Amino acid sequence: MDKFRTIVNGKSDLGCEKPFLLIDLDKQENEIQKDLETYKISEHSEFVCYMVQEMEAWFLSQPQLLDNFYGAGISSRLPKKHPKLVNDPVRELENITKQTPKGLYHKIRHGAILLNKLDPTKLINDFPELKRFVENLKK
Repeated sequence: MDKFRTIVNGKSDLGCEKPFLLIDLDKQENEIQKDLETYKISEHSEFVCYMVQEMEAWFLSQPQLLDNFYGAGISSRLPKKHPKLVNDPVRELENITKQTPKGLYHKIRHGAILLNKLDPTKLINDFPELKRFVENLKK
């Protein structure tokens, strides 16, 4: 956090025009402000984005992607809540994919393929912090 504060305050020679700090969202969204205060970065909150804790939440947010990759119907086994509220997205994917032709979800073998197939527009609309990050990048 010290390096981030140094860069964002313009006291670094790293040449960063737009410094951003991406933090895993390993807490409830309503605790973000407290986290910013704990790390003493509240005054720089416009440069801080809390991303999903695990990329698998992004996969869960796009049922059609999972149906296309693992086989039709796999999405019918998804939880009926927003993916960012799923406590363990990896385990959820493993549970719903273990009987598919591609086999059990594997972070290395399947993760990169699925990341490449995500619909970025839908992802940005489904995850407000990602949307905020992208909008800040455009400024």
